[in-house]
Amino acid sequence: MSTSTKKINLVLKEGFENSTLGKILSWSLSAGRLIVILTELVVILAFLSRFWLDRTLTDLNESNTNKRKQIEASSSFEANFRNIQDRLANYQKYAFKTNNDAKIAQIASLLPADVTLTKINLSKKDFQISGISLSESGLSGFMKGISNSPPFKNVVLSSLNLATDGQQGLVFTIKGSIAQEAKN
Repeated sequence: MSTSTKKINLVLKEGFENSTLGKILSWSLSAGRLIVILTELVVILAFLSRFWLDRTLTDLNESNTNKRKQIEASSSFEANFRNIQDRLANYQKYAFKTNNDAKIAQIASLLPADVTLTKINLSKKDFQISGISLSESGLSGFMKGISNSPPFKNVVLSSLNLATDGQQGLVFTIKGSIAQEAKN
C-alpha cells in the first residue's frame, strides 16, 4: 500500500517580494512598524506631559487661592481707605466754598477722644452736629466746649439715643446758632 504523500512547501518562492502583493505586504510591514512606533511615542509624550500640565494647573490654582485671600484680607482696609478719601474730597469741596474751615477746625479741636462726629451742617446763622459718644463724660465735655466757644451760641442737645446697628455708645445731635461776625 502505497500512500501518496503530498508535500507542502511553506517557503515562498524567491520572486514573491517582486510581485505586487509582495511589494504591498513588504511596504505595509515596514511603514506600519514606523506608524506604530510613532503612535507609541505620541502616546508616551502625552502621558508624560499630563504630569507637567497637572502640576502647572495645581500651581495656578494655589496662586489664585493665595491672591484671592490677599484681596479678601485687604478689602476692609481698601473700603475704609476709599471711605476716608470720599470724606476728604467732600470736606475739601465744601470747606473751601463756604469758608467754614476755621469753624470746623475749632469743632475738631474740641472733640474728646471718645466722641466721633458723623455729620456737621454749618450755615450762616445756625449749625447742627451729629455723632456718637462712647461715654457720657465725653459728650458733656464736648457740649461744654462748644457752649464756651465764641462763634457758637444757644447750644442745645436736640436728640440723644442709644446706638443701634451693632454700634456702641450714645448717638447725639447738637443744634445751635452762630454769632454773626462784625464787618469792618
